Amino acid sequence: MYNRFFDALDKEGVECTVRRNTGNIGGDYIVETGNDREHFTDLDLEAQEKCVEWLRYNLVPAGKVLHNHTSYGMKHILQDRTNVYMTNNAFKELMLLCGFYPSEPDTLNWTFYVKKTSPMFMTQADGRQGLPMLGDPMDYHQAEWEYEHGSWQCSDCGGEPGGDSCWTDAEHTPVYAYCPNCGVKMKIH
Repeated sequence: MYNRFFDALDKEGVECTVRRNTGNIGGDYIVETGNDREHFTDLDLEAQEKCVEWLRYNLVPAGKVLHNHTSYGMKHILQDRTNVYMTNNAFKELMLLCGFYPSEPDTLNWTFYVKKTSPMFMTQADGRQGLPMLGDPMDYHQAEWEYEHGSWQCSDCGGEPGGDSCWTDAEHTPVYAYCPNCGVKMKIH
């Protein structure tokens, strides 16, 4: 399964070169993709730890290659969740560091032996792919009903909850969980 990866080590003249890291910094491998020579270890230590932690909770290894997700697209999902930017090359080193080997290591954008049901590829409740960072609450955009100018209004769009005359009474808060005008989720007290 991983023979192609190990056969490609230290191979020159291909689009992506992977070498064993003989130094004591970073992971076991150094990747160079064309002119992209940025490495995962170029990130500050806090960013490195954040990315490793996030990846370990969001990818599940598999026995076969997932062809419709590449290193380039996956790095964007990671960036969206962690706010850590890295190049495709640095992301490839991160994947190797976490034990995910590519199916074709001499290609520009790598595919990996991961399950398509991994959390990284699943749309979560907040509409984004991948689990949020551990310890961070999921940021659901919410509004609330506010009583202004003789009627209840959405704090987001200013729309009224409906044609019912009972929503003009300051003591009867609307019970709608979503604004019928803009669709935002409402905090119900």
